Amino acid sequence: MYFSNSRRSVNLAIFIIMFVNFFCFDVNAFSEHIKHKEIKTPNLIDKLFESIDINEVKRLIDNGIDVNYPSSDGFSALKFAAHRGNFELTQLLLENGAKQDNIRENSAFHTALSKGYKEIAELLFQYGATTTIADDHLNYPIKYAAEKGYLNIVKLILEKDKDEPYLKSNYGINHVIIFAAEEGHLDVVKELVTHGAKTDYSLWGAARRNQLSIVKYLLASGGDVNRVYGTNTVLNYTKSNEILKLLWDGLDKNRLKVNLQKDFENICPNADSKELKRLTKQGNIVDSGDQYKIGKILYECGKIIQAEIWLNYAAAPRPNRGGDTPIKGSKKAEELLNKIHKIKSNSNAV
Repeated sequence: MYFSNSRRSVNLAIFIIMFVNFFCFDVNAFSEHIKHKEIKTPNLIDKLFESIDINEVKRLIDNGIDVNYPSSDGFSALKFAAHRGNFELTQLLLENGAKQDNIRENSAFHTALSKGYKEIAELLFQYGATTTIADDHLNYPIKYAAEKGYLNIVKLILEKDKDEPYLKSNYGINHVIIFAAEEGHLDVVKELVTHGAKTDYSLWGAARRNQLSIVKYLLASGGDVNRVYGTNTVLNYTKSNEILKLLWDGLDKNRLKVNLQKDFENICPNADSKELKRLTKQGNIVDSGDQYKIGKILYECGKIIQAEIWLNYAAAPRPNRGGDTPIKGSKKAEELLNKIHKIKSNSNAV
């Protein structure tokens, strides 16, 4: 009898211990679940997508909501604020610990710059925005700052990143200056040149967009009119009579003759070497007719790349010294260039 009662007491004690342990675990788990639900769901970014109410955002922050909790596609509240151009919301988030999404995609800083929100970009920079990471288009923040003409931000980045390798990369200042030149931001162009940016690339961009003041500055800073990219020349990229005057006047005729002599030395045996020799010594190196003849001889000889260069020179418009409308280049050169391009297209299609 005593043994039976004792066994019942032990079983009861074990049951009570198991019940208490289970109940406590369940209560704790439930408590954590409620806490998570209150703080994380719905998250701040979901609330912002519904509406931007600064007072409501302040209330949620005071209640402990996580300002860095992302949406399902990784969109942060800070990036959302920058995307919308909302300075007050951006400042509120930064003051309450929002981290800048410095990953290889469009960060909040990239977004603010590319959309033209200068004040927000400056604020993000003050809070430590990373400037050395490219976005998904391989562009660094300085590209967008230069393109928009934000001289102060460009200066800050150049000073901060002066020893960073990316500034000398293919997407560094030699890339960035093209966009500043195209958009007509002379002060930014000057700043980039001061930091070592090459003038040749931006000369093409400025000429293409008819940015006269920038073309003048770049030519004075050593911009090379003779520079050929592929088979194209800068002369083919502008329709401004004033710019054409500057470019043709800046063309180094002696270098053109040297280039022609090199082409002549490498000419095929069956080419019209007599005519080419005459053009080299006596021809007007900037005359569209003579340039066309040079291109035609090289083409017939199979020197397609050299031929295209000379034909592009011949086809380029000439400045009208007595008027405002440029004079068209050689029509024959254009026709031969079209023929070459068609042959190239057909060979690439095979």
